[in-house]
Amino acid sequence: MIVVMNNESRGESMSLLAIWRRTDEPGHDVVQLKQIDLGWHLNGAAVYLSDAGPARLDYTVQLAEDWTTKSGSVRGFIGSQSVDLTIIRNETGIRNETGWTVNG
Repeated sequence: MIVVMNNESRGESMSLLAIWRRTDEPGHDVVQLKQIDLGWHLNGAAVYLSDAGPARLDYTVQLAEDWTTKSGSVRGFIGSQSVDLTIIRNETGIRNETGWTVNG
């Protein structure tokens, strides 16, 4: 099941909301995609049952106007393991050791 809502009709900035249920394993995701001044902001959460136990991951992605990824983060837990990951694209945007910064 996927439910999508568009807030643009109420005179607000473009904002889409969606929720869906996994069909292969127990779990759900909810996400908001919102237009901001210089691009897009995606904010979501996943709740599911993994092999390691219950999991909850909150995630964000910052996108430029052309949909180029600028940064992203994932925080939460999978079973008893904490997750805290931040990825930032540098000015060159090259996808290698010199193009992305992970956790600092």
